[in-house]
Amino acid sequence: MLISAAAFLAFAAMFRRRVRGELRRVLQQAWVLFDEAPVACHEIDLNGMIRRVNRAECRWLGAETSEILDRPVWDFVPPESREECRKTVGRKLNREQSLEPFERECLRKDGGRVFAEIHESLLHEADGRVIGIRSLLIDITAKKNAEFRLADFARQLSDKNKELELALETAREAVHAKSRFLANMSHEIRTPMNGVLATAELLALSALNREQEELVETIRGSAECLLGILNDILDLAKIEAGKLRLQADFFDLHDCVRSTAALFLQGAQKKGLRLEVSIAPDTPRTVRSDELRIRQVLGNLIDNAVKFTEQGAVRMVVEPGVRMGSTARVSFTVEDTGAGIAADQKDRLFTRFGQVDDSTTRQHGGAGLGLAISRQLVEMLGGEIGFSSETGAGSRFWFSLPLGLPVETASPEELPPAGNQVSRLSCGLRVLVADDNRINRHVITRLLEHAGCAVDIAPSGQDAVRLVRAGRYDAVLMDLYMPGMDGYQATAAIRALPGDAASTPVIALSASVMPEDRQKCREAGMDDYVAKPVSLKALIDALNRFVRRPVQPPL
Repeated sequence: MLISAAAFLAFAAMFRRRVRGELRRVLQQAWVLFDEAPVACHEIDLNGMIRRVNRAECRWLGAETSEILDRPVWDFVPPESREECRKTVGRKLNREQSLEPFERECLRKDGGRVFAEIHESLLHEADGRVIGIRSLLIDITAKKNAEFRLADFARQLSDKNKELELALETAREAVHAKSRFLANMSHEIRTPMNGVLATAELLALSALNREQEELVETIRGSAECLLGILNDILDLAKIEAGKLRLQADFFDLHDCVRSTAALFLQGAQKKGLRLEVSIAPDTPRTVRSDELRIRQVLGNLIDNAVKFTEQGAVRMVVEPGVRMGSTARVSFTVEDTGAGIAADQKDRLFTRFGQVDDSTTRQHGGAGLGLAISRQLVEMLGGEIGFSSETGAGSRFWFSLPLGLPVETASPEELPPAGNQVSRLSCGLRVLVADDNRINRHVITRLLEHAGCAVDIAPSGQDAVRLVRAGRYDAVLMDLYMPGMDGYQATAAIRALPGDAASTPVIALSASVMPEDRQKCREAGMDDYVAKPVSLKALIDALNRFVRRPVQPPL
């Protein structure tokens, strides 16, 4: 059946109307969906002008539809970003830049700033021509604000770390300055102290009557007390600065305990006290630790016990604890029959410069450093320290330490000589004393002459180098601080001399006792170090390490 042209045209017109109606209906539904979508959306044309915008975006920007339409999209970004936004839109419309998701800060009508994660797609005509861009904006303001807060916190934390680092560096500088100040003060105090103690030792070697001997002993005791306070302050400074170094080696523990206690026997006897030492039979004899620091702690505890006990006894007890492999725990206890310590005063013990009695009428002096240093030394040695006391019933101080044991225990006969034995000195040594201080030169010369040495004097570093170049010396005792050429420079100059003179033993003789000073001496080429104030025994011991032909030193 044939259809007439007129009927066909009518049918086509009706079909077009239906398609158009359906298309309008679909488009209308699409725009409803666009407008009602919960996510902000807008469309821009080739000029970047906003041609469509949904309600979600209007709410998000706080504006009416009429206030957004027909405006360039870059009007809704902060002023500092508008030019960049305009260029980016142009590149995307020209297909010069891909449509990757990105984040952007947007500007609300009220001036507030919000953030969006933007996803875009190009709009095309039927023939494929690009006519605009559709953008979907996901609100990420809360996320970005959290990131900003986190970044701000990170900045604050970084600034605080810098402040802490600066404060730490300032504290380190303060500690270093204090350590150097104490070292300088130590030098200034030890220099005249050397004259006092050496002169007292020289007087003690001469013929004295009973009254003179007592006066010399008073001078020596007072100077040694002052020197002990100075050493305590220096130890405290070194501990605070982290410069106190422990020296572990094997030694005779029984001899260490007994010889340390013997130092306080005379003081106890003068007060009518008994000083008792009890070492359990199964206490290990040969042990490894820092003997000097153990003696220091023991000495502090015994000295306090004798000082604060008026009648009765001071008793020292050493007992072994648990053994584990090559280590044994050993406990040391010092008990006294003194007045004891009141309960409200116990917290003051083991604190720096803290004393149970700090009144102006106290019977016993002291700087209040002994127990504080003892606690820190014990802890550095890996041990524990404590006490118990009752008023009127005496006190009991104790500490325990882990001590190393040898693989095979040596017999007492195999141990090295005790540290308090008198050394021997070679006869007829020729010694050069380089020191700019007249009193120090005099007393050191007299001590060496008592030991049988021939002594020459160099009042400066230049004189020391000249005399070593001109003559042959068995040793040079070199002060560190001298005007013009100091001891370090003089030693370097001696090491540069030709022939045997360059190998002349140089022994530093100085009031500087900080660890860095000793290290500097070694680096300068010095062979040994003796701290002022010096004693005859210290001089003999130092010289004997470099000479032969030993003889008994003078009495």
